[in-house]
Amino acid sequence: MKMKRIPALLMVMALMLALVLPAAADETPAVVRSAQKLVVFGGGPEGRTAECGAFNIDGYNYFRLRDLAVALADSSCRFNVAYDAEKNAVVITTGAAYTGPTEQPVWNLPFNAKLEDYVRRSSQTLLIDGKTVDGLTVYSIGEFNWFQLRELQKYLGYSVSFDEASNEARIHTPAPAGEVAAAADYAEVYRALSGVSGRYGSKNGPVIAAEDAEAPAPVPEPTPSGAAETPAAADKPAAEASGSEDYSGTNVQIEGFDEADIVKTDGSYIYVIREGRELVILRAAGEDTAVVSRTEIGFDNYDDNYEDKHEFYESKYAQDMYVADGRAVILSGYSRYEADYSEDGGWKSEDERYAAVDFYDVSDPAAPRLISALGQDGSVADSRLAGGRVYVVSDYYVWNWDEEEPATYIPRTYKNGAPTILPVDRIILPPVCSSTEYVVVASYDAATGEMLQTISLLSSLGDMYMNDSGIYLLSSDWRSQTVSTYRESVYDVTEYLNASETRVTRIAIADGALSLAGSGTVPGYLENQFSADEYNGYLRIVTTRDDNRYRVYRDAEYGFENYQWDERQMTTGLYILDGSLSIVGRVEDLSPDERIYSARFDGDIAYFCTYRQTDPLFAVDVSDPANPTVLSALKISGFSRYLHAWGGDRLFGFGNETNEETGWSEGLKLVMFDTADKADVSVENYLVLEGDYSEALYNHKAFLIDRGRDLIGFAGSDDYYLFTYDPDAGFAALVTVPCDYGCWEVRGLYIGDVLYIVSQAGVTVVDMNAWETLASVSIGP
Repeated sequence: MKMKRIPALLMVMALMLALVLPAAADETPAVVRSAQKLVVFGGGPEGRTAECGAFNIDGYNYFRLRDLAVALADSSCRFNVAYDAEKNAVVITTGAAYTGPTEQPVWNLPFNAKLEDYVRRSSQTLLIDGKTVDGLTVYSIGEFNWFQLRELQKYLGYSVSFDEASNEARIHTPAPAGEVAAAADYAEVYRALSGVSGRYGSKNGPVIAAEDAEAPAPVPEPTPSGAAETPAAADKPAAEASGSEDYSGTNVQIEGFDEADIVKTDGSYIYVIREGRELVILRAAGEDTAVVSRTEIGFDNYDDNYEDKHEFYESKYAQDMYVADGRAVILSGYSRYEADYSEDGGWKSEDERYAAVDFYDVSDPAAPRLISALGQDGSVADSRLAGGRVYVVSDYYVWNWDEEEPATYIPRTYKNGAPTILPVDRIILPPVCSSTEYVVVASYDAATGEMLQTISLLSSLGDMYMNDSGIYLLSSDWRSQTVSTYRESVYDVTEYLNASETRVTRIAIADGALSLAGSGTVPGYLENQFSADEYNGYLRIVTTRDDNRYRVYRDAEYGFENYQWDERQMTTGLYILDGSLSIVGRVEDLSPDERIYSARFDGDIAYFCTYRQTDPLFAVDVSDPANPTVLSALKISGFSRYLHAWGGDRLFGFGNETNEETGWSEGLKLVMFDTADKADVSVENYLVLEGDYSEALYNHKAFLIDRGRDLIGFAGSDDYYLFTYDPDAGFAALVTVPCDYGCWEVRGLYIGDVLYIVSQAGVTVVDMNAWETLASVSIGP
């Protein structure tokens, strides 16, 4: 029996000797046990001291990987670590819950052993999210791998600083998903705001407390401000108008989620917001097209009476609208300012500004009727119409506030001009408040003109993305953080990092109800709403990361201070977030020294363009959320400001042609990419136009794009163009119409076989069979 146990004992001894085999002499590092504590900031209570030891090897502190996984388990930088014996690899999965033991065994050295003899460079491969990572300095000590905190921060998403006074290494993690939460009371909101510098301005006007709000008086019904220009058109009831089921709508990001614009059609009538003051409705009847009504929807009232020492200003400016099922929903900016001055030069004032949401009954287009006048604090930032409900997002700045008056720092909603502050449970606070700006979200019933629900987030707003999963609020902020502090010669040195970060907050929607559904962050900033897309439960985001490091050298004895700046680091990254808005996959460090100019997601493929001198079009396979893969990167001259999935394995791009040497614009560029082979995307056809300006470069709603008819329409510097596309012939102009009154705010739409080119001055009607102008209808004064 004893004889049988000897081989097993020898095997254990051999294994132990292998684990503690001294390092080669030329690789022996200087190593001591570190007394530095590790403190984690971010996930959970601030300043949590992690229970783990450390080694100082050649002047750098190293921590055991599994200890680090335990320390970050409750943060947004959580990760799981495992060992793949077949590949001899340490496997890190970011965003995943740590599944290993929370208490690691303590490794004790043999008696009288030297620590240096048992520290060796690790020979194991490191895989992070399925990709091999090279270039890290990793040591193997006692069956475990030990890493530098600073080297891992790029991959795990945290930042590192060192506090010399407390001898602490500090990990700073972004706020984890779900950490934003509703305020407990208005006092909590006040405290959050008071922690932000830069409060100034005047107080808001009178307000109704949420619990004391009463229904205001009924809204008066306005009378159309002008008669129809053509009696025959005005006398013809709406029901008799010959409409068409074949007509174009506003160019939107997601089908089924309409976006507001200055021109709309229902297939029978054309609705135009003219100069922010009028709703002009035309009967769309080809050569018989005519105005049927003009309704005042905006105004300017000003009264400056210096003798009475009184000043009053009130205005309303219509921005855009929706038209659906006999309703026109007008989104406007409303402001009112009133001040009274005293003999000694003192004054008191009231300043009120909000996003007005007005509902008109346009079932009889000749006589629009206001049925509801609602609103929400701030200015309109974006909106959507889906399922018969309008969702409006506004950004609202608070400049000055009084602790005893919640109305001075809590967003309000409006009915017939009467304000009501939001209930406290509808105010969402971020983990760290860095702005006195609110994002206010409200839902409205388009048919009844009633406000359904509101919710507000104390945060800045960048962009909005919406689909069936909800409303994603995307806020990109710049942050500055201390990376490290140390002594160099006679100087106290502090190293800083300026970097951008985008917070994503999802608002769930259900029959108009709004609720907080989660929050997360990604590095970098977004270009626009097309930088985000949700598909199969995963949110994909493309950002530009623009990092800037610098050091401040201080000599306290002589009062000397100097700055040293590192080279600016600009790269592109793609991030994939799961349902909890945690990052599960990423591709980073693309296109050094370039930023994102456009992006478009098409199912399992992400396309995006970056630019400096040439335009790399990236195609990235995102079918595996944990392992996005770059398939191709096509470089061509110029850049695309807008990308559109054309179908048939094609991608349309619109932007500017540029000189490859100087970068100067040399015209508008239309390009069709062949995407049949995602690993070898190529240019199928392109066309360059004279002029370098088009509203469509910055506003996708200025496009008329219809894949079914192969139509691409937009206004250039002087003309409105309508192109068709054929794979063999390329882009061909169907019609070019001069913009007699400028090409700003020009829209093209078709109803049946008639093209209507609508400007702020009039409508040009074009036969799409003969391509001849049928009529020109003035809508000017």
